[in-house]
Amino acid sequence: NVKPDILVPLATSTAVYAYLTQHCEVMSNERNQAERMGMIGFASGTSPTSAQTIAKSLNSNRIVALYPDSAVITMTNELGESYETLVDGTLLAAAVAGAVVSPAVDVATPYTRRRIQGFTRIPRIMDAVEANQTAVAGVTILEDLDPIIRIRQGLTTNMASILTRLPTVTQISDYVQQQSRIILDAFVGTKFLPSRTNEVEVTMTGLLKSLIQAEIIAAFTGVSA
Repeated sequence: NVKPDILVPLATSTAVYAYLTQHCEVMSNERNQAERMGMIGFASGTSPTSAQTIAKSLNSNRIVALYPDSAVITMTNELGESYETLVDGTLLAAAVAGAVVSPAVDVATPYTRRRIQGFTRIPRIMDAVEANQTAVAGVTILEDLDPIIRIRQGLTTNMASILTRLPTVTQISDYVQQQSRIILDAFVGTKFLPSRTNEVEVTMTGLLKSLIQAEIIAAFTGVSA
């Protein structure tokens, strides 16, 4: 009965990417009411061109693809000695997911410039042109600004419009739907009195006003039941 907000597969198969995309789309529809997004990382050795091709094939506002394809982390052995090891992009995706669901931020906080933790450095260096070409294909780029690693720009794999390419837009939409269901659940199974529709409208208006105060949404119009 767990309804996750973000799924991160620790696999780099294109078949897994496709199944994840289908799963997120189906579970987030009005029938299933289990809104979620997926974050994917690439296998070590994946070129920017290959990452671009994969992102374009997924083409979903519910999938965030992270690049570069690998990172270096520092581990400690049983003797207390530190050593470095290479990990693939799946752990970068997991780190970004952790940054996204942090209680320190809300669903409307942009991914762009958000820092991620746990990595020593990113070995793959991309110039501005290559990074831009990869980003416009629907790939979220991480940049190493020693000593910090941060998200260059948060994007989904659907670059069709501003409403589909920003992951926060999808998150805000999901959050509003989730909160609406929670607050309207109190009316399920109650008598349909003449005043009931007005009570629903007042309750929803109060919720939306609170979301404006929390800077989750900017405005709303036309609440009716």
